[in-house]
Amino acid sequence: MMYDGFYESNIDYAVIGRNIYQHTIHAAIDIVVKDKYPLKIYFTTRFSNSSLLKNITDLNFQFNNNDFKNRIKESLLRWSDSQFAKTAELSKLGAMIAAREGN
Repeated sequence: MMYDGFYESNIDYAVIGRNIYQHTIHAAIDIVVKDKYPLKIYFTTRFSNSSLLKNITDLNFQFNNNDFKNRIKESLLRWSDSQFAKTAELSKLGAMIAAREGN
């Protein structure tokens, strides 16, 4: 979250004005939709007492491609680790069965 306040008591260039202020509020949040799709949401609003500075409100969504790729990689690593664990368990069971058959 960010706040920016701008104040100018007397403008000294081509435009005449006194006691001009401008406020900007900016907020961002990271969310994950359906446990798969990482998004960043930005909200920005700017307002002023000057007719020369427009009041603006903006809502922006951005897909985070790098986080998405990282999530896929982590998922594949977890899956491969579970597959190796199953293989190790099967080898142990096979050894136990072979040992019992030998007795």
